[in-house]
Amino acid sequence: MMISLYLVVPNRRLSWAVRVADEQRRFEVVRFRLLQHVIEKGNTEENPCKILIVQWTTEEILRELARNEPFNRFRSSPRLIVYCPELAQKTVEEGEEIRFALLQLGVIAVFSQFRELPTILSMVQRYANRFPLPQQQWSQVIYDSLPWKK
Repeated sequence: MMISLYLVVPNRRLSWAVRVADEQRRFEVVRFRLLQHVIEKGNTEENPCKILIVQWTTEEILRELARNEPFNRFRSSPRLIVYCPELAQKTVEEGEEIRFALLQLGVIAVFSQFRELPTILSMVQRYANRFPLPQQQWSQVIYDSLPWKK
């Protein structure tokens, strides 16, 4: 089963890093520029294996934390991961304070460097393994069983 990763990023660096870290080719990367587009697209799909990775600056994180609402308002994907490269430049105390506040509001992971990505992706993959594979249409099952398909 392909795991959908919806990336809300300004450039292609994170999507490139995901493709490099995804050795088993289990992830389908879909890149967006605006969070609203993800929310609209996510409401039309039935895939339980959707993960939203958002690249935010510390100012955007603090703005979201000031709302003090759980992040389950992203009905398209309650499984939210935050990528903030600026956290690496903060002091340990400031960075951990921001991470803890995000985790308290429902974010499943926060990372600031690409080297943390393989760990995050393995966690997502273990989560996706809990869901059964979607049942195929009878016509697809027959087509896949044809001798020249093997």
